[in-house]
Amino acid sequence: MDTIETIFCRHSFRGKYKAVPVPREDLVTIMKAGLAAPSGCNTQTTSLIAVDDPVVLQRLHSVIRPDVAPTAPAAICVVTHRVNAYRDRCFAVQDYSAAIENILLAAVALGYQSCWYEGHITDEDKINEKMAEILGIPKEYELVCFLPLGIGEEEPVQVQKKPFHERAFFNSFGESEPEQIPPKSITQILLDELGTYFSLADQYGENRMPKISRKLKYAIEISRGLHLDTDLTAAILFGEELARIDDGIILTGIMKNDPAFEERLHKAKLTMAEILEQSDAGTAAQILECLDRLAVREEESAEERLAYILADAAEYADSLESETDRHAWLADFKNRVIAASREEGGLSSPQVPVSGNTRRKVL
Repeated sequence: MDTIETIFCRHSFRGKYKAVPVPREDLVTIMKAGLAAPSGCNTQTTSLIAVDDPVVLQRLHSVIRPDVAPTAPAAICVVTHRVNAYRDRCFAVQDYSAAIENILLAAVALGYQSCWYEGHITDEDKINEKMAEILGIPKEYELVCFLPLGIGEEEPVQVQKKPFHERAFFNSFGESEPEQIPPKSITQILLDELGTYFSLADQYGENRMPKISRKLKYAIEISRGLHLDTDLTAAILFGEELARIDDGIILTGIMKNDPAFEERLHKAKLTMAEILEQSDAGTAAQILECLDRLAVREEESAEERLAYILADAAEYADSLESETDRHAWLADFKNRVIAASREEGGLSSPQVPVSGNTRRKVL
């Protein structure tokens, strides 16, 4: 997801975490994002300790009272060194606050959840001092924040924010204007609305929405990493899914004369119309052209091939039982796509293994 989307997707997570380890490479990326934050006079007063050893995590949780996020498979402890930067002023609080925000945003961008725990460990109980002793932190440093990290069992709940005009002004305090809400991107529309339109039970009695939603998210994640047109890719995937339903190739076992299905199909078509309306003329024309070729099975464009490649990759990834294996395979696949495309001077892809759900082999 892009930076603005990540900011709006970040919410404090206080629920249970899945028992899925956080790969070291992701911990490194998240910490690098934290350390890239600005610091007063470049004093760089913030240090970070990633904890992924279950024994060390258990020792930390044993001194946190009451305990927080005990199911998180990893955590990042934020450490500050309070030194003066300018005119005997210390900006350590600002420094580590900026670093923490970067960490939280990087975590969300990589598919993880977290929560900022500071006051809970730095109040009169001095829990942070006990944690610092466990981690071997020198006396001149202070542990100021504990950030659990992992994949949440459920989506975080957005707390109610005050209206924009009550906290944001132009030119003087209290001078507000009506909030200008930017139109949603194609990708946002698809991810927000897809579940409503395709919440039909398939032949196994399962909900189709998670599978389709994951397919789109994986495809978007990989195409963003390749710096390709993710909105176009998402729209093609959506249109291809819609075409399958419209043609009667339905995995749900529900007949097309079912009123509930007809209503969802109608809403889906309205969503595609909305996508086209919000697209610039060039993108809308590309989407329509690709969908037309899909309908008559003509030669595929590069975008269509990409859509198939990413969809098949996502289907295969979904067939892997382990979440860790799924993430590892997708990361490796992304790297192989990049390597193959560079080698051939254009969009290319390695073979995707055939799973039970894969529609076809790709180029």
